[in-house]
Amino acid sequence: MQKGFVTEGVLERTSPQSAAALLLQLDRAGALVRELRLGVQRWARVLPQRAPDMPPPAALPKGSLRLTATVVVHAGTRGLTLEVPGAWARVELLQPALLPLLDGLARGCSPARARQLVQGGQDLVQDMLLMLLWCGLLADARRADWAAHDLLLHSRTRRGLGLVTVGKLSATPTAPVSLPTGPRTALEPGAAGDLKTALGAALARRESLREHGPVAIPLQALGRFLWHTLAAQVHEGRVRRPYPSGGGCYALQPFLVIEHCAGLNAGLYAYDALSHELILVRPHSIAQRVLMRDAARSAHSQTAAQVLLVLCADYARMRSAYGDLGYSLLLKEVGAVMQTAQLVAAALGLACCPLGTGDALRFAEAAGAEPWTLPAVGELLLGTST
Repeated sequence: MQKGFVTEGVLERTSPQSAAALLLQLDRAGALVRELRLGVQRWARVLPQRAPDMPPPAALPKGSLRLTATVVVHAGTRGLTLEVPGAWARVELLQPALLPLLDGLARGCSPARARQLVQGGQDLVQDMLLMLLWCGLLADARRADWAAHDLLLHSRTRRGLGLVTVGKLSATPTAPVSLPTGPRTALEPGAAGDLKTALGAALARRESLREHGPVAIPLQALGRFLWHTLAAQVHEGRVRRPYPSGGGCYALQPFLVIEHCAGLNAGLYAYDALSHELILVRPHSIAQRVLMRDAARSAHSQTAAQVLLVLCADYARMRSAYGDLGYSLLLKEVGAVMQTAQLVAAALGLACCPLGTGDALRFAEAAGAEPWTLPAVGELLLGTST
């Protein structure tokens, strides 16, 4: 088996007493790769991600066969790899002659029609269909409610669903993306006395306030909010931030679109959490005004929005530490910031409203940035309360 693929018959002739037990052990460990051959020609391969969920099916279901809607297709050096995220195995197609079969199964076809679609491989179509059924690639009601991209994210970021390591891969993530250069505005640091509201009272008062008052948020109040929500602070001899981050990567970079702030010109600013400063990225522009308008619409606000906080992700930094788990951890970090922001806003008497989504491409255009280097992954509105 170390030299290459062998049939069960060869194994039984080599070691008749132990072949069956060995195959069973390998199968239960998710370590047994199977190939579908016609003569010496390889047509497909089953790549396990864990032990099989069930024995191989003995027969196909009656009626038309169809690929399940959550099938994901990857291009590889040997051909196409098909998988349903979370299924026990993937299937690698090794012959171009199988492509018409994929098209037929995507539309729905009978086994008889499937045989007609595979030129030169009609004799293996039955086994091919059984293989696809076994690996969860044919229609299955168990995952009908899932979107393919959600199922893929879930299966790649939870243990037990595959062989890929889920967890920290490197203790030294790549260096963070450099902050923009530009004029800086120093902000006053906050103090413990700013948050006089007890935690229980802040939790009770936490609310998504969509309407902003007629008075613009003062720069001092904005500075206090940023300090208690995002700033790196020294506590008992160590630097920490008010919210957790996977592996301490802190791969979120905050930006602020300022429309109305007493003591600060309108414009787009980056927030330096280490120095507690705002860096002017771009003066006020029509693109920023459109961002604010869209954010207010997203919140169903009837008043002029004052400040839009945009959380951008240093994806490369988080992925270097956590691999496929990286994006999931970034979204969890966004959630931690949102909760912290709402509690701080409740304690400071400010209006804060996290948004469900935002326009990542429009923000990149307004910031003059490449949309995949620091993509926007979270937004919230901030201002004075009515």
